[in-house]
Amino acid sequence: MRTVALASIVALATSLALPAQALASGWIVIDPIMGGRPVPVPRRVVRPTPGMPSVPTPGHRPVLQASVSFGLHLQDEQVKVDIVDQVAKTYITQTFSNDTDSNLAGTYLFPLPEDTTFSSFSLHIDGKPVEGKILEANAARTEYEQIVRRMVDPGLLEFADYKTVRARIFPIPAHGTKKVELEYTQVLKAENGMLKYRFPLKAEGEAEPVDSIKMDVKLAGKQPIRTIWSPTHTVESKRSGETEARVSLAASNTVPDKDFLLYYSVSDKDVSANLLTHRKTDEDGYFLMTLSPPLTAKGPSAKDIVVISDTSGSMQGDKMAQNQKALKYIVNALSQEDRFSLVQFNTDAEAFSSKLMNATPENK
Repeated sequence: MRTVALASIVALATSLALPAQALASGWIVIDPIMGGRPVPVPRRVVRPTPGMPSVPTPGHRPVLQASVSFGLHLQDEQVKVDIVDQVAKTYITQTFSNDTDSNLAGTYLFPLPEDTTFSSFSLHIDGKPVEGKILEANAARTEYEQIVRRMVDPGLLEFADYKTVRARIFPIPAHGTKKVELEYTQVLKAENGMLKYRFPLKAEGEAEPVDSIKMDVKLAGKQPIRTIWSPTHTVESKRSGETEARVSLAASNTVPDKDFLLYYSVSDKDVSANLLTHRKTDEDGYFLMTLSPPLTAKGPSAKDIVVISDTSGSMQGDKMAQNQKALKYIVNALSQEDRFSLVQFNTDAEAFSSKLMNATPENK
């Protein structure tokens, strides 16, 4: 049986990331400080990291009284995720650094993703278990409104409609660190046959660089894992069999400007097909189709492949070079049993051939 596949080299995949939600990694809201003066923090250098956005080097960061990030910055964030079937256990370790000459006290807040159902959570500070509380949306709104009334960043109200983990933290030693460990379990939702995991990695408030960010996601289940894809970050994935895989992300001195989103599909069929769509009001919208064969097959299957390539002016430079490299790879990888064609589009679409061509050395 001939397998029909459609491959697109169009740079549309990133637009399929769902509309940005008001999520962020956990932070500490420092208690109001009466009197005193703002404490300037020295310039910190930001270096670009593969898979994360480059950002301009910030100048001196003014630390304001009662600010969300009064003298604090997120020094290190490590996230480990174990996903078995549709159950995900997330382990977060965040290390905050106090850059001031004073001991500080505050409240730790972690907005929970709204599209998940949480079954359990635990919280440790400096390795010691503490009593944390999950605020429902209404209670969280009241909490954020009270914080904003203290002249703290009004952007916190973006999180007012989300469940929130809250815990008291004291002391945060001068020129010292405070380590917060949070663990929670959630049931993942499926969208058109693809499972979705989201982690609130996006930074808010001062949005200064994090020294180190590491994510390690383990996937396992009863059914073979097919497509693994992140529309938000460049990740490294390794498979240790049909039913197990590992996805990792590492960055340093980077301002995380978006949440981490991971899609993956499972199937025991010969070919797994999934479709994701995205459309804004009054726009045509986009779709992403994935067709995934088994990790190991009995033998090669004949395929019909049509490659669609964007050759408009927006693709000039590095984009076009990457486009050409991908096209060459696909065509050269075709076997003699395959058939193919190419379609380029600019203002109009133009096909290389009016019919599918056999993948002979001459045609390739």
